[in-house]
Amino acid sequence: MTLFFFILSLVFWVLKEKSVFLISGFNILSKEERMSYDCAKLAKDQRKVFAWCNILWFVSTILCFYVTEWVIFPAFVIWLVFFLKQVHLDFDQAFGKYKK
Repeated sequence: MTLFFFILSLVFWVLKEKSVFLISGFNILSKEERMSYDCAKLAKDQRKVFAWCNILWFVSTILCFYVTEWVIFPAFVIWLVFFLKQVHLDFDQAFGKYKK
């Protein structure tokens, strides 16, 4: 998981605003509709989300090796809460703050 989130954050860091086509829901918009959103900020925020997930899983992996393997359960719960806060069923709620 750590490697997966590291690669995703790296992709969003390298491609910058061109990487927004990877964001679910945003990729179905027409080019004209996408232009009305701040793609640079959207990519930056998505990169931060993946970076935080990467840090969480990396730290929990290290703690599993040196403390106890039971650390993975609280880490999973933290990640699940973090993930569910990022998922929105309403398009305006998901991308409204990125409107120009």
